[in-house]
Amino acid sequence: MKLNYITWMNENIYIDTFLIRNFHIDINGCLSIKYLFDFLLECTKKHGNLLNVGIDELFTQGNTWMLSRMHLQINKFPEENEEIKIKTWPSGTRGIFSRRDYIVENSRNEQILKATSGWLVVNLEKRRPVRLTEQIINIQNNDARRAIKDDFKKFIIPDKFNNEYSSAARLNSIDFNKHFTSSSYVAAIIDALDMDFYKNHRLEQLELDFKTEILPMQSYVVKSNIENNNGKSRINFTIRNKENNTVHLNAKSLWKKN
Repeated sequence: MKLNYITWMNENIYIDTFLIRNFHIDINGCLSIKYLFDFLLECTKKHGNLLNVGIDELFTQGNTWMLSRMHLQINKFPEENEEIKIKTWPSGTRGIFSRRDYIVENSRNEQILKATSGWLVVNLEKRRPVRLTEQIINIQNNDARRAIKDDFKKFIIPDKFNNEYSSAARLNSIDFNKHFTSSSYVAAIIDALDMDFYKNHRLEQLELDFKTEILPMQSYVVKSNIENNNGKSRINFTIRNKENNTVHLNAKSLWKKN
């Protein structure tokens, strides 16, 4: 794995490469959505450390990073043995959001994915967002280019669902913040899909709104609603606590028939 860190046009850009191995692929022979998410978050963590605003630094202040919003647009999923290059950079602030954008390219330098994300600094004891520190604000550039222009306005999905899938937060899905990992939310909504649908459709767009934590061993239900139109399917998801119906995640997705 190679990595690089450059400054270009007043942007702090981090670049890393990943080789898609056999255990990264899904039933279609392409990079799974969960591992794609893991790669993006790995680059986020490494770049944060280089900029001295990583999780280790925030821990000393009693805080941590938590992902609040993510918006991905996908042109193509890489296949086994392909190498991808991920570029990421801080793309400004909006209120208590620290924005971060991503571009993913294949070995031919073709853009196969772009994404933007919104992050919160959360107090570990109170589990509540706090103001961005001066150090975090100083690494931002509100004039930076945006991979996707999304300012993360209020996220609304219809409260109408026709499918349900239940599971629980097992130990292998819990991270050092002692809650469900961000990529495990993605895995959960994919697990809720019908296998034939997944085999015959490709994800083109995914918008995620992380609402509340899922704690170890908590049971949750994934509810979804599919609307088909001209060869494309729009699927809304919500992940809710099975006992009290608290919303953990809302998501919108767009799929194209193969």
